[in-house]
Amino acid sequence: MLAPFIDAPPTLAVVISVINYGLIATGFPEELLFRGLIAGALFRRFSFWKANLIQASIFLLPHLLILIVAPQLWALAILLPLALGLFAGWLRHSSGSIAPGVLVHAVSNMAGALAVLNWR
Repeated sequence: MLAPFIDAPPTLAVVISVINYGLIATGFPEELLFRGLIAGALFRRFSFWKANLIQASIFLLPHLLILIVAPQLWALAILLPLALGLFAGWLRHSSGSIAPGVLVHAVSNMAGALAVLNWR
């Protein structure tokens, strides 16, 4: 997903694309699915800790696909999504809303996209 941003110049158009990627393309839809639908259902059926671990593990699964092309990024592919999933699940449970998770998720994805831009 970061391929369009690798070595791109940090122009206004690229930065707007980064915001779109972080918020519209990934942050909101993923939080709606994982914390809105999945975590919402799990929190009604299980204890917080069990539900949060299950939803974060489900969130982790698609992120493991990066290991196919870049196994050396295992820490980014496993630890970061798992930690983000647990934190966003806690935010969802404590606030009753996906909005805080959307913000955290979007900022995380935008930081990754900004990190691979060509800042020279």
